[in-house]
Amino acid sequence: MKTNKNKRRTAAFLIAGLAVGLGHDAAHAQLDEIIVTAQKREQNLQDVPGAVSAVSAESIRLAGLLTIEDLQQLSPSVSVSSVNIFGQSTIINMRGVGTSSTNVGLEAAVGFFLDGVYRSRSGLGVGDLVDVDRIEVLRGPQGTLFGKNTSAGAIHVVTQRPSYDFSGMDEATFGNLDAKRVRAYVNAPVVQDKLAFRVSGGYSRRDGWITDVTSGADYNDLDRWNVRTKILWEPTSAIDVLVIGDWSEADETTQVALRSANGPVTSALFGPLSLANGGVLIDPPNPPSLETSLNDGARGEFSDQGISAEVNWDLGPATLTSISAYRNYESFALKDGDNTAVDLFLTDFTFDQEMFTQEVRLAGLWEDPPLIDSIDWLAGFYFSKETIGSMANFPAQTQTQTVLSFFASLFGLVLPPTAFAGPPNGGGFQTRSSDGTSYAGFAHATINLTDRLALTGGARFNRERKIANTLDNTIAGIGNNLIGFQGNFLTLTDERFTDEEWTGDVALHYNWTDDIMTYIKFAHGFKAGGANIDGGGAGTLLTPADPIYDSETSNNFEAGIRTQFWDDRATLNVTAFRTQFKNFQLQSFDGVSFILDNVSGVLSRGVEVDALVSPLEGLVLAGGLAFVDADFDDGVTNGFAILGDSQLPSSPKWAGNLSGTYSYPVPNTGVTLVGHGEISFRSRTNLDSTALLPSAIQNGYSLVNGRLALQSNDEAWEVALWCRNCGDKHYSIFAFEGFLAGTFEVVGTPRTWGATLTGRF
Repeated sequence: MKTNKNKRRTAAFLIAGLAVGLGHDAAHAQLDEIIVTAQKREQNLQDVPGAVSAVSAESIRLAGLLTIEDLQQLSPSVSVSSVNIFGQSTIINMRGVGTSSTNVGLEAAVGFFLDGVYRSRSGLGVGDLVDVDRIEVLRGPQGTLFGKNTSAGAIHVVTQRPSYDFSGMDEATFGNLDAKRVRAYVNAPVVQDKLAFRVSGGYSRRDGWITDVTSGADYNDLDRWNVRTKILWEPTSAIDVLVIGDWSEADETTQVALRSANGPVTSALFGPLSLANGGVLIDPPNPPSLETSLNDGARGEFSDQGISAEVNWDLGPATLTSISAYRNYESFALKDGDNTAVDLFLTDFTFDQEMFTQEVRLAGLWEDPPLIDSIDWLAGFYFSKETIGSMANFPAQTQTQTVLSFFASLFGLVLPPTAFAGPPNGGGFQTRSSDGTSYAGFAHATINLTDRLALTGGARFNRERKIANTLDNTIAGIGNNLIGFQGNFLTLTDERFTDEEWTGDVALHYNWTDDIMTYIKFAHGFKAGGANIDGGGAGTLLTPADPIYDSETSNNFEAGIRTQFWDDRATLNVTAFRTQFKNFQLQSFDGVSFILDNVSGVLSRGVEVDALVSPLEGLVLAGGLAFVDADFDDGVTNGFAILGDSQLPSSPKWAGNLSGTYSYPVPNTGVTLVGHGEISFRSRTNLDSTALLPSAIQNGYSLVNGRLALQSNDEAWEVALWCRNCGDKHYSIFAFEGFLAGTFEVVGTPRTWGATLTGRF
């Protein structure tokens, strides 16, 4: 089916939670219509009975978004953190709730979709945002339409579709930290109205900004590239076929954590051992200095590729859609596990994932049913097959014996003198695998009872099946001599998990006028359980655990108002929600192993306010505010810490943003000056996912970004100066306890600045 380009044109700026913008004809300062596909059909965003927002391509450019991790600065209800190598350990939270850990076996509470294809691990979608048409953010459980079920929300990235116009773009960026980035696309018709292609890609590199004071090495650098090819074929006016192939690679340092607080024996034990090993212990801890001292490197690399085919066939009374996709992801990470100069823990980790998905939908419009106006209906089937494999090596290092003997002596234990004599005598490994199969059938409809009142709802039946295997030889040289560590070999063979669940949603919405809509909604979401394939999935001799964890469910009640006024120059949207999670999947670190279990519940409730106004020609002001109270139910404990009535980790109660964009055509020059600025803020947050340690609190902070550009009136070229985190604010995005060595934090990117040159044809 042919795409209406005017409907695809999106806004000049995104508000957090609602993307609308100033049209190219600014004489009337009216806001353009935004088209989204949150309900698998094209709709005006203001007409969708749910909490949906859309970030346009222009918004991404103005705000300088590079990856999904940057999205949280424009959407207050979204939080994104990457705590190791991207793709393996990126966590997306929505309304305060997300997947509780980086366990590769866990499915995402906030699903990630790329061009309609489900990415089973949220982190696999954090590559560069190149040639993107829009990003749709769906808050709350997605229990009917979006491929694999999710319990907290979904993010859908839609890239630009081929057209029958010859066009292209090339862009070069230079900045501090020796940053260099190039992006480009070419769109060309092959046979007019029949065959077209679009090729896009980019390369990004940047030096690291955390310095090793001992070796002089830099960490947290960038070095990645990607390419995407799209072919659109329309053999008849009723059939279109879109084939997409993409490939991306990276070879970078992994994120390095900085110690923010000392542990009980940090200075007494880790200080002298660091000096003995040729390094130093930065004491007192000073994360804002962005300095560390490690004895091993921290590198990661990945390759991600896939192919998909979407077929749309207009049958007259209905349209048949099929989306088939295959994806493969491989990565390797080498990390200094103790984050100090002590030669204690070194981890190398390989991960590979293959996934095939198939979705079939039949959608139509019944225009004249009895007694009511119309019925917009959809029914379909979804299937996915996923295979995960990983291997982690933990070779004992030269000082492992010294450190663990010290801790054993605290319990009156004596280790064998060669238990951790160093390679090749000590250490261990873990191999893990999981095969998962998912089936689902679903139906959804909007019943227009009158020209103003409508009932929207749907149901979905889900069936999940998983088989997991783990061979764990973590402490090969010690056996069972130290209580609390696992035995010499612990093998989990053929762990099986099967579950079935009905999910769905229902919403009643009423258009009081053409510009005011209110709705109430209920949605039931689901996230499958499985077998814990992370390290120590069966616990330890001290704290045994069942590797099987149950499915997580959520019930969301929501009410909202969508308004547009002042001659279509302003919008104000308000949403109130309450979401109860049952059998919440929580992973905790007990000092030896990562235990994954279900806790009784989590409650998230709050209010989201989004506003946009264009008070005069060329000026757009936007703002978003979210109050989210997301906490554990009373009495919740993870076995060694009481979590009940505590705010969830990485969940600020208050978050918001304020921004403005002004376009000024310089008289008699043929050029336009465009200024853009934004400020985002987050309130006090605990970043520790295990015990909510007081030392892991991030105080409230604000980030300021800015951009000033000069462009030709025909948009053929543009020169822009920009900065992100212009105030060079130090802040953290994740924290954890490091084996009594103290509290460590993963810090956010400091100030970056540069210039971007863009040409279009």
